[in-house]
Amino acid sequence: MQIADILKYRMVNQRLEGATAASALEAVRWLGAVQAQDLGSALWAVSQRTEQVSVADIEAAFARGDILRTHVMRPTWHLLAAEDIRWMLDLTRDRLLQATAYYYRMYELTAPELARTADIIQQALEGGKYLTRNQLATKLTEKRIAVQDGVRLAHIVAHAETAGLVCSGPMQGNQQTYGLLTERAPHAKTLGRDTALATLTERYFASHGPATIDDYVWWSGLTKTDAQRGLQSIKHKFVHEKIAGTSYWFVPPLTNIPAKPQAHFLPNYDEYIVAYADRSEIFNPEHTHMLDSRQNFVFNNVLVLDGVIAGTWKKRLTKTELIIELVVFHALSSGQQEAVHAAARKYAAYFNQTSWRILGL
Repeated sequence: MQIADILKYRMVNQRLEGATAASALEAVRWLGAVQAQDLGSALWAVSQRTEQVSVADIEAAFARGDILRTHVMRPTWHLLAAEDIRWMLDLTRDRLLQATAYYYRMYELTAPELARTADIIQQALEGGKYLTRNQLATKLTEKRIAVQDGVRLAHIVAHAETAGLVCSGPMQGNQQTYGLLTERAPHAKTLGRDTALATLTERYFASHGPATIDDYVWWSGLTKTDAQRGLQSIKHKFVHEKIAGTSYWFVPPLTNIPAKPQAHFLPNYDEYIVAYADRSEIFNPEHTHMLDSRQNFVFNNVLVLDGVIAGTWKKRLTKTELIIELVVFHALSSGQQEAVHAAARKYAAYFNQTSWRILGL
């Protein structure tokens, strides 16, 4: 197996090519978790891995609570299947608290203070109520909890997520609300630690492989000891291959890998980009100057051609048209241009648009 094969296998195993998921819930469950600090981008990332789920479909699934958003792993926001949220939080909570302990000290969020904020938040949300972060801030302020610093408020709410008290509620306009996890995910599973560790490890290597143990440690936020323990328990289900001395674990794709060029308009933080410790295979650093001012392709919407980043893009959406502003890193063949147009049609269909244009191709 060569580097090019790794990328082809990942595209299929991540459901970007070949067989796709039947629903948003199935796609999220398959991936295990989807990084989602940019919610709109994360919803598009999930849709790309389905047969054809529109923005209205996936927003409805989010509103129903089929998929939920919370702080889990690393720590940052992720989308999870509602059924998985409790066992995954139980598995990763200690690492999340270790990662945020410094900030709790900085903002004087002591254990008694956090317990008090949790009580206030629970009382505010009980009975199926949903409040935005600003509305929660009002409730906390009424009880003399200092939230004038937006960062302190963010840590208070994130701690309530980590504790398994709250998770995402339906959108209120363009703002996310919070609801009680017990009410949003009443049937969430609990698993023993060893079972949870094996489950998360299997999902990662099945959906993201070929991948290394270091990739999994980065993605999950677990210790290397726990990651290796998880892999040891399920490695009999996977193929193991060494490339340049590095061990990769994966399941060979069950569907045929497309022979003709394939293009994808991937959003920032897409799992294909962000879920690996080593991303050198997918990006040529000679193109760094063509990224935005942050100079990091993870933060950019990227055009991926045959598994490699070939440009960046932005969208403009009007009532009648989708406009994609594209910056390509090199000249594209006619076959690659055809693939880009096919990807644009899929993106337009996501917004239920029949009219679309690409600028810069």
